[in-house]
Amino acid sequence: MRTLLTLLLLFLLGAPAGAEAIRDYRTDVTIGPHGSLTIHETIRYDFGIAHRHGIFRDIPSTVRLSPHSLPIDLGLGAFRVRMDGHAVPWERESVHAADAGTMIRLKIGDPARRITGVHTYTIDYWVPRGVFPASTGSVDEEAIRWNVLGTGWQVPILRFSARFTLPPSLSEDNVTVLSYTGRYGATGSKASAPEWSDPSHFSIQATNLAPHEGVTVEILFPKGALGAGGRVETGAPAYQEVLNTLPLPLTLLYLGFLYLYARRNGAGEDPGSVAPRYRPPEGLSILESGLLIDRFADRQDLAPAILELGALGYLKIYANGPDTAPSILRTDKALGDELTEDQRYLLETLLFPTGKSFILSERSSATAQRLRDGLAELSRRLYRWSVEAGYLRENPEKVRRRFLLVALLTAIPPAALLLYRAYLLHGPDFLIEMLILGLFGSVGVGIFISSLRKRAYTGILFSLAWLGILVTGFIPDLKDFSVTDLLLDAPGLLLLMGLGIWYFHRRVGPFTPKGLEAWRQIAGYREFISRVEKDRIRRLLKEYPDTLDRGLPYALLFGFAPQWSALYNALQVPPPDWYDGDLNDLDTVGRTLRSDIERMAEPPATETGGFSGGGGFSGGGGGGGGGGSW
Repeated sequence: MRTLLTLLLLFLLGAPAGAEAIRDYRTDVTIGPHGSLTIHETIRYDFGIAHRHGIFRDIPSTVRLSPHSLPIDLGLGAFRVRMDGHAVPWERESVHAADAGTMIRLKIGDPARRITGVHTYTIDYWVPRGVFPASTGSVDEEAIRWNVLGTGWQVPILRFSARFTLPPSLSEDNVTVLSYTGRYGATGSKASAPEWSDPSHFSIQATNLAPHEGVTVEILFPKGALGAGGRVETGAPAYQEVLNTLPLPLTLLYLGFLYLYARRNGAGEDPGSVAPRYRPPEGLSILESGLLIDRFADRQDLAPAILELGALGYLKIYANGPDTAPSILRTDKALGDELTEDQRYLLETLLFPTGKSFILSERSSATAQRLRDGLAELSRRLYRWSVEAGYLRENPEKVRRRFLLVALLTAIPPAALLLYRAYLLHGPDFLIEMLILGLFGSVGVGIFISSLRKRAYTGILFSLAWLGILVTGFIPDLKDFSVTDLLLDAPGLLLLMGLGIWYFHRRVGPFTPKGLEAWRQIAGYREFISRVEKDRIRRLLKEYPDTLDRGLPYALLFGFAPQWSALYNALQVPPPDWYDGDLNDLDTVGRTLRSDIERMAEPPATETGGFSGGGGFSGGGGGGGGGGSW
């Protein structure tokens, strides 16, 4: 019968039979005459049927007076621990939590012995500074604000009580007692009203507290009643002021430096006004134009360059449908003086080194190595040409490497400051989560940008899914951080610095006056291509019958192939004789050419070992923390 009554009582109190729980938790707080606190905790812990070594008690050793202020050490000390009235082995460790900051962990129990049932633990410690600014914002009041029960306990607490002893300068007549219960940040209370046994002693009680529900008591009193000895100073030390105020200005200063250094290396040069140009730039190939327009020798310029060779009569392209790779055949036209060095190299070395056909489906180690070497050499030749021909003052690839080195080296001090401040504010776990999110997030963003430039829709969807899974996976871990924490603190500012490096890195490379003039011509032709003015093009066809054919490779280069291809039907112009296929699919053919050449430049998976496949609130003061069993 007694066992049945015990089980029924446990059920009614909300603790399942056999489950761990705290039957009774009592906190005694004695306030010293100058604001120090002497804490005595009595924890009657029921291990149920579990066999444990003991319990651990986490006590925050720092406090933050505002969400974005650095933590202040409270100076906890004089710890004393007992179990069932006797000495017990215990260890002191340091841990960190997002909401509580740095905590002292008391690991109580004998690692060589396991216990079960109900045991009583007592923990004593001393707090030299326990006086806080009043949560009401009143400048005439101060407060003892203490989390007498922390929100970190992992088990239910059936009964809780706290008893306060006031110093001679405080009494029931000149204090106001507030209490808050619930999870971290809760502003309500289900604790009892203060019960005064005499003018210097009061207690509060609460029952049936769920895991992670705490109790905070705030005692408001006239400012200065306890002197200044136990006051938690609101004025931060000089180094904390620096850490609080410097991150945003230092980040903006760094971005300003990047801007000036990038300007010095050619970024943001004013090319002057750009007027539409109705013929391709004289003396420049597609690859040369593609380099000058963005200072990059891009592989995505290869498909327009192949079309250009077709327009010049040196090859013919057979578009075999959306599911079949295009075929490229060399014509019998002899090499002419109009070919530039890069056009000759593309025609003779990359596409047709031995025969008269280029088969995009062919894959072998020899082909992959020849294409990789050939594409790298083509890029080197283009960069070298840009300087030797007088268009750029310096090799843009070399300028970008130097810019990136300087940008990364100068980013070390502000980045180190941001990371150190994040460590002080949020602890090592936050840094680890931020670094993992940044590392894998940058991979996803890189894939997205690369796929977007190539119009590779599978890659775009994959990168979006990657980023979505990554963010969704970290949302539970980041729920304790505000938007301000993420955007205007280390994560957001480091991201801003990274975006600044990426943005300016892609825009360096100083033009010569000749290069600026060539850029204006290319940009003017791009302006003409983008407008797709039927009436003007109809008039140009009378003077230059090859207007559409010569513009077709540039339309693919500039991203206007569908609009330009539609002009053949709209103006009733026969398709070019060097292109056999549906012109409406030209944009798709261009993407296929580029992707197939890049795929051919990769060794077959079987030969490389690769693979294939598809204010006042609960928890708002000192003390608190929590614990559990181990």
